[in-house]
Amino acid sequence: MDRLIVRRGKRGSVLLAVAVTLPALLLLAGINQHLHSGQHVHLPDGRRRTKPLRVTDQTEWHVNATNALAEWRSALLGNMLDLYKRTEAAAYNGSDTPIVRIEPAGFNRYALFDAIVLCPDGGPPRRVGSDGDGGKWLCPLDAGLGNETQAAALVPADAPPATRNQSSCIVYSVGSNNQFDFEEAMLKKTTEFFCLRSLDFAPTDAMQLGCSVHTFDCFSPGTPASLMEGRHFFHRVCLGHVNYEKDGRVFQTLDTVLKANNHSYVDILKIDIEGYEFEVLSGFHLLDSCAFPAQISIELHYHHLYMMTPHEMNRNHWDNMLWPMHELSLAELVAVFGHLADLGYAATSREDNPMSVEGCCVEYSFIRVERPAHC
Repeated sequence: MDRLIVRRGKRGSVLLAVAVTLPALLLLAGINQHLHSGQHVHLPDGRRRTKPLRVTDQTEWHVNATNALAEWRSALLGNMLDLYKRTEAAAYNGSDTPIVRIEPAGFNRYALFDAIVLCPDGGPPRRVGSDGDGGKWLCPLDAGLGNETQAAALVPADAPPATRNQSSCIVYSVGSNNQFDFEEAMLKKTTEFFCLRSLDFAPTDAMQLGCSVHTFDCFSPGTPASLMEGRHFFHRVCLGHVNYEKDGRVFQTLDTVLKANNHSYVDILKIDIEGYEFEVLSGFHLLDSCAFPAQISIELHYHHLYMMTPHEMNRNHWDNMLWPMHELSLAELVAVFGHLADLGYAATSREDNPMSVEGCCVEYSFIRVERPAHC
């Protein structure tokens, strides 16, 4: 509780002060600065407050995974500084070369971001899709991805049950480049068997429904006729960090897409959008993340951004959040992975793309082990 402090000034005048915490002092200082600048003061909205992240479930795996994520997160700053020191010491020790910042080269730039947790069944992720760029590494969910006997270990006890007009698992695939092998693999794999979020279904119903797979791409001309009708849905929408339209294309945040499709949960989110992933991830906000996916599979690029688009290598293009000529530094990648960790995601898989130029791209898979307590 704040207390009143009475002090006597040099000339005998009485000075009154209130002992407050450091955050309160910073808030008061900010208010004072805004008042003197003539700007409006925006105080926090109490309705938007949330409790800290909590474990998604109380199984031994969830608790251990949360501890692993917490340890990784707390060591990240020190590990980044150490990697910078080792990189620059190797270049400058005993040399009179002019000193500039040196970044870890190639795949070494991802050295701090290896997988830190296994799948809930104790094994590694399984590959779904082709052996090339289209395949992804995923943990078995209640959709039976490679482990038909596993219970729904990742599904929170309070998750909404499946209904008879909705598939029991939902997959989002963001970015296609007219390649749909991931979607085809998910459609095929999840018809073989899957367990359910709810016991309301008979097994025959489950096998008929399978997972619904949604592709989002505002640049692709459309979807091939070979994909499964009734379970695959193509949306001419791109994910973005805010909702907007540009050049006739629609960009929406993940939260907006979820609401537009009346999805209260997503099991898997696949993102492969050639450098735009950083803008998409920047639109992931904790307070709006209750329906965010249990798993994220994403290809990250630290350079050669926006490949195969008009923005690639266009030094005069400034409309995107990242300059096309820009390379993401180790520190910027730390911010990206820290952002995902703050949303409760821990890495389950890292696969360096052997076809990438100078180690530009790495495939990652994440699993959510924490979520906001208000969810």
